[in-house]
Amino acid sequence: KEPPAARKIALQTSSIVSQVHPLLTHNMLPDLARLYEQIGNPTNDLIIHQIYALLPCSILLEKGESSSLMPNCNSLVDRIDCHWTLFQIVRRSFAWGCFELSHRILSSRLLQKCSTQRSFFWLRSLSQIANAENTLCNCGTSCISQCLELLNSAYSTICSLAAVDGQDGTTSPAGKFYFQAQILRNRIDFIKLCICTRALCTEMIMCGGNLPFGTRQRLFLKNCPKQFRILAARYMQIYKVYGLHSCQQTKSSLRTMFAMCKFMEAFIEHTISELSITGSLRIQPEFSHPKGDKNLAMGALLLRLRTGALKPLGISKSTSRNTTELLDAIDAIMKCPCPFPIRMFQITPISYTIIDISLDIDSLSTKEAQTAIESSTDDEYVDVDDCGNEVVEALPGSPLKFIISGVFPRTFLKSAVIRFSQIIARTSVYYEGQLFDDEDIDDSNVDENGEEVPQCPRVVSRCEEPFSATLLPGGKFMLPIQCDPVLAEGQYRIEVNLEC
Repeated sequence: KEPPAARKIALQTSSIVSQVHPLLTHNMLPDLARLYEQIGNPTNDLIIHQIYALLPCSILLEKGESSSLMPNCNSLVDRIDCHWTLFQIVRRSFAWGCFELSHRILSSRLLQKCSTQRSFFWLRSLSQIANAENTLCNCGTSCISQCLELLNSAYSTICSLAAVDGQDGTTSPAGKFYFQAQILRNRIDFIKLCICTRALCTEMIMCGGNLPFGTRQRLFLKNCPKQFRILAARYMQIYKVYGLHSCQQTKSSLRTMFAMCKFMEAFIEHTISELSITGSLRIQPEFSHPKGDKNLAMGALLLRLRTGALKPLGISKSTSRNTTELLDAIDAIMKCPCPFPIRMFQITPISYTIIDISLDIDSLSTKEAQTAIESSTDDEYVDVDDCGNEVVEALPGSPLKFIISGVFPRTFLKSAVIRFSQIIARTSVYYEGQLFDDEDIDDSNVDENGEEVPQCPRVVSRCEEPFSATLLPGGKFMLPIQCDPVLAEGQYRIEVNLEC
C-alpha cells in the first residue's frame, strides 16, 4: 500500500532541507521518525531520502548521540540492493564526514561485487581513505601512524591507476586522477605538519615555554607557518582550476580546507613570540568563512576556535598558555571529520584551452627592431630556450605589448557550472637573473665547489588592474596585454594567469 502523497513529499523535503539547514532537520527528527514508522514498506527512494536526512544531522550531535544514528543508517543500507545507489550513499557520506558508514559499505558490499581489477583498486583506495579518516576521528593523534599508512597506500594506488592510463594523471590538470591525487597529497601533508607542530609545542612546554635559540627545533617551529601558507596556496590553486567545473559542495569543501590551513598559520604565528612585532603579539586579519562552510563540521569548528581561542591570544602574552591552546586546537582539528569534495568520485579530466601568446611588434619603441622582425625570415628575433619558452629580446625601459589568443573548446563551455562571457588576465614580471655567459658567472653566486647557486625569482611588478576582453562567438578570444617597462638589464619571466 502506497503512503499518501503528502507524506512522501514531507519525507523528500526533509532530506533536501537537511543538506542546507541540518539544525532544522535535527529538531524535527522525532516527527520524522514517526512518519517513517507509519510507512509499512517504504520504497528505495524513501529509504535514500531518510539516509540523506540523517547524515547531515550526525555532525550536530555529540559522539554518543551520533553513534546512535549509525545503526539506523546501517539497517537502512542493508535494505538496498542496487550497487549504484550504494555508491551514491558513499559519495554523500564522504561529503558530510560520515566515514564509518562509507567504509562499511565499501568493504562489505561494493568490494565483493567488483567486475574489473581497476574498479577493485579504485574502490579499495576509497575504502582505505574512509578507514583512515574514521580512525583519525575516533582515536585522534594516538593512531596517526595507522592513518598515514592507509592514506599513503591509497595515494600509491591512485598513482598506479593513473600510470596505467598512460597519461600524466597525477601531474597535469588534464589527467584523470589529478584532482584525487592532489587532494590526498595535501591531506597527508596537512596531517604531517600538524603532528610536527604538536611535537614541537610539547617540547616547548617541557622546556619552560620556549625553545632555545639556534636549535633545529626552533627553526622548524618558525617555518611551520610558512609551510601552512604554502599548503593553503595549493588548495587555492585547486579551487581556481576546478571551481568553474565543480558543484557548490566541492567548492565549499575546498574553501574549508583553505580556511583550515590559514587558521593553523595564524594560530602558530600568534603563539610564537619571536614572530611578533615590537615585542607584542601581532593580530592577523580576520578570515571570513564563505557561505555554506559553517554547515560543515570542520567549518563550524574553525569558527568556534577562531572566536574562542584565537582572539584571546591577542590579550594574553603567556607563551606557555598559548602553546597549550595550540595543542588543544590541533587535537580538536584532528578529531573533527574533514569534508571531502564530491568531485573526488569523478574520474574525468577537465577540458583545457591551448593559448597562443604573440608579441605585438607595434609596441616596440625603435624602428630598427621592427625592421629586424619584418625582414627576418628565420624568426631570429624570438628564440626558444631549453624548456620550450620563447625568449624575446627587448631594450631596457621600452614597454612590451603581447596578444593572447585562443579558443575554448565546446566541452569546456559545457562542463562549466557558471556561464561566463568575459576573459580576465593578470600579469606578473619576475626577475630571473643577470645577462652573462658561462664564463662570466658572478662570483657572489658561486659556492665553494665552483657551481652556480640558483637564485629565487623575485617579483618586479604585478598589474593592479587586470586586462579583460569579451568572449567571441564559438569560444574564441583575443586579449592585448601591456607590461610595464623594465629599467634594469637582466633575464625576466612574464607570467599570465587567465581567469573568467
